Amino acid sequence: YPITASGDAIQGNYNVTYHPGTLTITAATRPEDRQPGVTSYEGVYDANEHTITVDNVLDGDVVEYSYDNGETWTTDLTQYTDVTNTTIKVRVTNANYDPNPVELEGTVKITPKPVTVTANSYNKAYGATDPTFTAKVEGTLGNDKVDYTLSRKTGEDVGDYAITPAGEEKQGNYNVTYATGTLTIVAAQRTTELSVTSYNGVYDAKNHTIEVKNLVDGDQVEYSYDNGTTWTTDLTQYKDVTETTILVKVTNANYADVPQLTGTVTITRFPLVVKA
Repeated sequence: YPITASGDAIQGNYNVTYHPGTLTITAATRPEDRQPGVTSYEGVYDANEHTITVDNVLDGDVVEYSYDNGETWTTDLTQYTDVTNTTIKVRVTNANYDPNPVELEGTVKITPKPVTVTANSYNKAYGATDPTFTAKVEGTLGNDKVDYTLSRKTGEDVGDYAITPAGEEKQGNYNVTYATGTLTIVAAQRTTELSVTSYNGVYDAKNHTIEVKNLVDGDQVEYSYDNGTTWTTDLTQYKDVTETTILVKVTNANYADVPQLTGTVTITRFPLVVKA
């Protein structure tokens, strides 16, 4: 900066000429507590914008950023919302401070947010159509969605069957885990009532017994000839004169229990005439 001397040219016994001098301001060393620094960002995806922060910026500092390892520089600082792991080079220039420029580096790391897809559980009666399976999705933000499918273990008998959601683990800004639900098939009510047809007739030298009607697939029929003390799957045929009570028990895991049934086999004597 010029330092200018000025005054009158003629001063008493003197002719005065004036020559400028120079004030030279040299670059100062940055104060130790004002050295530029970079605060990186690391966090889980939250749908908000994030980036690095340059600390201790002084008046006159020009801050530039490079996203291609120093090939090009810009004063625009990019904000990041989605999952990323980006390195940003930082250059701070200011001719009034030494050293100049100062080069730094920061990172923006946004990791996927955990999401859980849990299949909902359902009940249905044996023989009914499966309900439409759905799942509960926990962890997504706003209107974000994750893709998945639902299937269940095959089988139609009474019991528990796993409902399994499936899909990609990594989906955009999310890491997805999957939890199963259960389809419980319970015993159904019979659509037709079980019945026992007894036999009652005159001795004819043929075999006769009771008949259980309206049986369905899976029915297990048992008979008791001692008033329920013991049971067997063998149905006795009767030919000779008798009057027998048979208890009937029908079990089937796919149907609700039915009351115990009773049947009888009655064979009366054949009237025989002996004529001399």
